[in-house]
Amino acid sequence: MPSARRLVLLTLAFAYFPIAVAGGEDKKPADASAVAVDEKADTPARVAAIRALGRTPFADARPLLAKCLGVPQPQPVQLAALETLATFDAAGVPETVLAMWPAMTPTLRAAAADALIARPAWRGGLLDAVEKEVVRPADLDPARVQLLQKSPDEKVRGRAEKLFAGTSPSKRADEIAKYRKSLELKGDAGKGRAVFKESCAACHKFGGVGEAVGLDLAAIKDRAPGSLLVGIIDPNREVLPQYTLYLLVTDDDRILSGMITSETADTLSIRQSDGTAETVRRSVIQSLRGTGLSAMPEGLEEKIDLQAMADLLTFLAAAK
Repeated sequence: MPSARRLVLLTLAFAYFPIAVAGGEDKKPADASAVAVDEKADTPARVAAIRALGRTPFADARPLLAKCLGVPQPQPVQLAALETLATFDAAGVPETVLAMWPAMTPTLRAAAADALIARPAWRGGLLDAVEKEVVRPADLDPARVQLLQKSPDEKVRGRAEKLFAGTSPSKRADEIAKYRKSLELKGDAGKGRAVFKESCAACHKFGGVGEAVGLDLAAIKDRAPGSLLVGIIDPNREVLPQYTLYLLVTDDDRILSGMITSETADTLSIRQSDGTAETVRRSVIQSLRGTGLSAMPEGLEEKIDLQAMADLLTFLAAAK
């Protein structure tokens, strides 16, 4: 039997050191709520607090997690908020996630799409957003589109097949028709290399020329010249998520537009159409919005005549 003195000491220990006696952290839900949205707190502490919100009622956690998805938040905080939202079996999750979709970076959109596709009950919400053009078909990469098109749910499968069946008619049909004449001309790969260097090399690397920022053209070297031609003149017909044009506004009202080339926990790097790149801290971003358009601008052909286009297509077909 312990002595009276020892009982007193044990009582005092439990009173003043409850966490130490328990053998670990014992963060209350109220504490987690405060830390999760505290932008002065360390990121790892915030991530842990956000995950703790998964043990609270969805109605209480929802506004906090929505705030943690905001543009200025560090990427680990945003991803933790998505991860925690995905743990709730609640009808309001898709609405919460999709409300932030326009401001999400490609990395965050991929995680959000995975979360929404994972639960059968949420797939309809994602397709609703595609129908309403909140989510553009090009926002989802082919692998995730295929998951929806092959869904075991017949209704989801049918809607996905319809929504992702193709793109709208080209608004550049006249330009494409005009430049199809270049397919009938004999091209010169050497001259095409010079055209590429002048008009394409700021964003693309191919045949030992240019910068590897945009689409890897080596991956399309086996495509038909006609298909390459359409891609050059109508870049918005097929836009992969990682090559989407974003509009970024800083808290001092500076506007940057371009492709997001890299992300860290606290920064975004954006490559602008003039080839310059800028790294911006997330904490100074006022708004960020994906346009659904290609970072490659329309009108490239305006500086390329029919013969030069024939030369460029020949270079793209010949270079290794």
